[in-house]
Amino acid sequence: MLYEIIKDSKIAEPKITAIVPVYNVISYIDETIHSLLNQTLKDIEIILVDDGSTDGSFEKIISYGEKYDNICVAKEPNAGPGMARNNGLSIARGKYISFVDSDDILPERALEIMYEAAEREQVGIVTGISVSFNNSRSWFIGGHFKKGVFKKGRKTLLQNPEMLYTLGPCNKLYRRDVVQDIRFPDSIKVAEDHPFVIEAYLKSNNIYTVDEIIYNYRAREDAGDISLSQIVTADPYASFKDIVASIK
Repeated sequence: MLYEIIKDSKIAEPKITAIVPVYNVISYIDETIHSLLNQTLKDIEIILVDDGSTDGSFEKIISYGEKYDNICVAKEPNAGPGMARNNGLSIARGKYISFVDSDDILPERALEIMYEAAEREQVGIVTGISVSFNNSRSWFIGGHFKKGVFKKGRKTLLQNPEMLYTLGPCNKLYRRDVVQDIRFPDSIKVAEDHPFVIEAYLKSNNIYTVDEIIYNYRAREDAGDISLSQIVTADPYASFKDIVASIK
């Protein structure tokens, strides 16, 4: 898939590259970008990949790119978040990679906590506790805790199969050499992240979980403005073929 770098970042050797696919999120993108700009860890490269937005999101991220040296802005024809992440990976220069969805929020110490754990433990992937939130409250993801997904410590996929209950790409930090040759499937839009994360788990071998909140997933409340992850619940039949393709 062709993409164009509209404005490159000027950070020479970033510790982490945060890749953000952007598609029609004009109501949320400011909060997401600010949560990345306000991280306590410095030397962070932020790659914003516009996926054919039509609501002013592209113009918004251009304005951030013009203001901040560590922001890279790229543009692609609409192809879904998987392709946007793939293109971000092709551009990324950080030692570690983080994926952030364009309506979610990172706690200000999230990247510092995961970076320090990755360096200390010398592992290929670090993950941690994630929570969901809306305009009125936040809550822990029950299935994760019931399965022991976020129990602190060193793990492998084979020894800790409960990690299969956390296959979203966003609440994790990946060492770039682990994922630089892995790509998200470009033919599906729902569950396209699962094959990527499983392969990353296997290539990493060692995974480390921190027992701190490192990611906030937004649950959109407007029935006409649901996120891609909410489509599965809202219209499961429409997502079934993509999920089968992901499993295959």
